[in-house]
Amino acid sequence: MAERADAPQQLLHFGQAAVKRLRRLTRRKDTDPATGLVFVDRVLLPRTKAAAHPMAETAADLLISELLALGLLTALNGAFALALPIWVWVGVAALCAAWPALHRVPLSKAGRYGAALALAVGYLVLLFAVQQPFLAGAAQCADAVRLCLNTRFNANFVVSTSPVSAQMGLFALLTAVPFTMFLAALTARHTDALLLGAVLLPIVAFTLLAGTGRAVLGWLLLLPGWLGSCAAARAAPRRSARSRRTRSAAFSARAGRRSARFRPCRSPRRARSVSARRRSSPPSVLAACGRMTP
Repeated sequence: MAERADAPQQLLHFGQAAVKRLRRLTRRKDTDPATGLVFVDRVLLPRTKAAAHPMAETAADLLISELLALGLLTALNGAFALALPIWVWVGVAALCAAWPALHRVPLSKAGRYGAALALAVGYLVLLFAVQQPFLAGAAQCADAVRLCLNTRFNANFVVSTSPVSAQMGLFALLTAVPFTMFLAALTARHTDALLLGAVLLPIVAFTLLAGTGRAVLGWLLLLPGWLGSCAAARAAPRRSARSRRTRSAAFSARAGRRSARFRPCRSPRRARSVSARRRSSPPSVLAACGRMTP
């Protein structure tokens, strides 16, 4: 029992002695007599926390994009009284979930370019197929904005068409396809939040100035999404800088080991032993050594 009680103290003393010895050998760039290794430098590797689980990171990115897209859609619907059908919200939520899933698919670079080209061509073909209701929905949304401007600023814009919720919903859903792709790309890559702010600020400012309805729920959804994107953008440079420091430290350690392995021996004792071995070697071996050495 006494030996077991003294074991941690002995282990601590051994560890401290080993650290002191390593520091002394590194500081003097001396050779370890037990192993013959030349210590040229020491590298302190930083303690890195455990990386976030990929599924947890994907879920956080999905939540941020859902809050941004649904919050902006709710704000526009409430501010301009669009009366969009419920399937528009379901479609936007499905689009926000589809883009991160496609981003996680293991494809090569050529495969990603091919998939992006196929999606772009399919989107254009779909727009061509439904161009009449799409353009009608765009005109009806523009009339809703003109009506709000007439009400708020006493303007005299002409409102000509009667709103049809299905056509307006189709226009909103097809317009949300590239916008949700843009949001998913920003949240997946954790880019600077200034780019997202530069896109959202004109839309939010116009909605606040021209809208006449209440959009409190939309702003309450948009605010946490914006804060989450800012937090993700701030955490990304820290992770990248930490990984760069770890890679550079590992590279320095490998370079130090290589230089210690191929470094010529400067110890007088070992030099005398090498010269004694050369004198005792046969002439053929000495000739071979002379051809091999520079």
